[in-house]
Amino acid sequence: AQDGMALNVKGDLLFAQLLFNEKKGAFLENTPAKVDLRADLFLKSKMIVVYPGSYTTIEKHRYNLNAFIQLGDSARKLALRIESFDVDYQKGGKLLTPKIRNVLSNFSVEKPFDVKTLVIANLDIKEDPVLIVNINVKDNDIKIGNSKIPYSHVSFKGSILSLDSSRQRGRTEKARIHFKAIKGHLYDFPFTASVQIVNLDSPAINISGRLLIEAQKINYKIAQTFILKGTCVAKISYHGPTQHLNKNDFLQPPMRLNADLAFTNFSYQEKNKPFVYTVNGKANVNNTDLK
Repeated sequence: AQDGMALNVKGDLLFAQLLFNEKKGAFLENTPAKVDLRADLFLKSKMIVVYPGSYTTIEKHRYNLNAFIQLGDSARKLALRIESFDVDYQKGGKLLTPKIRNVLSNFSVEKPFDVKTLVIANLDIKEDPVLIVNINVKDNDIKIGNSKIPYSHVSFKGSILSLDSSRQRGRTEKARIHFKAIKGHLYDFPFTASVQIVNLDSPAINISGRLLIEAQKINYKIAQTFILKGTCVAKISYHGPTQHLNKNDFLQPPMRLNADLAFTNFSYQEKNKPFVYTVNGKANVNNTDLK
């Protein structure tokens, strides 16, 4: 064309690293990939447009790409959009920076899910990119920290948003990870929840949830000794640094756990004995009670 040329690029390559801020680490570090790109290079305006239909394959998984790259002397910018379906949680996480990987390592998602990502960056400037990620998880199995508590049939929408207060530049200190509209089962009990993580440089987590406990479904050792009936609704709040999301620290300071319990005809009867004890009303438990 008068102003440039059309490009078709196909083959194997190695991403050494996609680096914006060396203090925060690189995306796609030492990542081999196959690419199939369709683009236009505009010489006078110094820009490249990578069109939808372009994609890269990493570890046999396809990521759809399109991008706008401005290479002018006064403005050098990248806008990259990535979309993929049925992404493996661990393999997808390997493509992110070490700080983001460290936060996401607190969670385990067993089944694949869909993700859409937008990366916007000023080139030749050592700063965090704007990062907008949307995740859609359906009917999945999840674990938190190294706890063995099973969360099953979990569905939620998640987002990662890395922006400063001007909403023009990326900044991981101001980044937020938000999992909303969470619903599923904890053991056999239905629950709803929301999870928010702030500051990817020194991440802190805030979890709020609601759990319906039906006594007849309790399947622990106590159920071998007592006949249990009735219900309890637990409203749970839990927050603190994500580094303490492990079986040794999760009830220690500075973590804070608080649960409001509402019992409705919650009864227990020792087997082979006639006495039935019924609880109605409200109670509260916190870190100390649970320890």
